[in-house]
Amino acid sequence: MNIKQAKEEIKHTVQAYLSKDAFGEYKIPAVRQRPVLLIGPPGIGKTQIMEQIARDHLPDNIGLEWSGLSYQEKQAGGQTGMVMALVFLFVFLFLAAQYESWTVPIAVLLSLPVAALGAYLGVWVCGLENDVYFQIGLVMLVGLAAKNAILIVEFAKVQVDKGEDLVQSAIYAAKLRFRPILMTSLAFVLGMLPMVLASGPGSASRQAIGTGVFFGMIFAIVFGIILVPFFFVMVYKTKSKILKHKK
Repeated sequence: MNIKQAKEEIKHTVQAYLSKDAFGEYKIPAVRQRPVLLIGPPGIGKTQIMEQIARDHLPDNIGLEWSGLSYQEKQAGGQTGMVMALVFLFVFLFLAAQYESWTVPIAVLLSLPVAALGAYLGVWVCGLENDVYFQIGLVMLVGLAAKNAILIVEFAKVQVDKGEDLVQSAIYAAKLRFRPILMTSLAFVLGMLPMVLASGPGSASRQAIGTGVFFGMIFAIVFGIILVPFFFVMVYKTKSKILKHKK
């Protein structure tokens, strides 16, 4: 039974337990009712299903409370924003140390939301949940997308430091690194395909990781190679304008 079938079974069970006869008595007495258990690996959407059923079908005088691993999973699920903020912060600090500049890493960071957008669109189209496994894949995706952007920014910066034109340096770097980025990224995307198409026990976790990374990398390949040089030029021009204004 998959998670969608389990959701329907639980919904029908709750409706049967709460249904009353003409005299206002439960059709199934409380002594004959049994606990409803939803068992499965973490991160497949069990918490969201139970909350939705409770919100849609339970009366106001009956609530929902979590304990144990479910409570910990629910608490961890609300930390996605903080985790991603820390990921972006560490990426920025490492790049700032590498380039010895506070502005150049911004060109890399601006390209990362494109990959994240592709990941979210991918899981939305496939009907998957934003669960723990997807968030793990998202962190991995940020590193991979940043690697592609770094390859372009690194070569563009070298050309600018040599005194070459800014726009031409960005275009040259994109052309020079296009084939390596395309080959390595496509190899990674094809490696994720078995996880996207996974089936059987435990497939939900593999699909969540694989689908997010698969679509995110496709977006990073298609749009990243175009946007990274644009962001590089934009950051450098903005930096030049700020320095001129200070003078």
